[in-house]
Amino acid sequence: MAKDDKKSDAAAAEAEKKADSRFRMIVNPDNGKETKRKDFILLRAEQGKSRAEITQEIRSIPKEKGGDPDFRYQIVFQTTKSLTKEQYPKLRGGHPKKAEASADDKKAT
Repeated sequence: MAKDDKKSDAAAAEAEKKADSRFRMIVNPDNGKETKRKDFILLRAEQGKSRAEITQEIRSIPKEKGGDPDFRYQIVFQTTKSLTKEQYPKLRGGHPKKAEASADDKKAT
């Protein structure tokens, strides 16, 4: 019986992992490879797409390829909010406090 409990625990953990959006995969339309959704968002940000454009692109990807018609802008914002103006040029104003802090770090070294 203990063996069955371990199997059910493993199945429950796997189901929880699948439900957790941090582990969602998406098929990149550029190369057809499956990628973590977070990495896809960061890639698009580096390519200069706005957060709204990234959100719309994920909404337009078919569900069987990892897209989601109800995908929320908040997920893209959460993923890109720590990027600086240099990393993500589409930001309006960037993150001046973060930029100042990194400049101070460079001076200290």
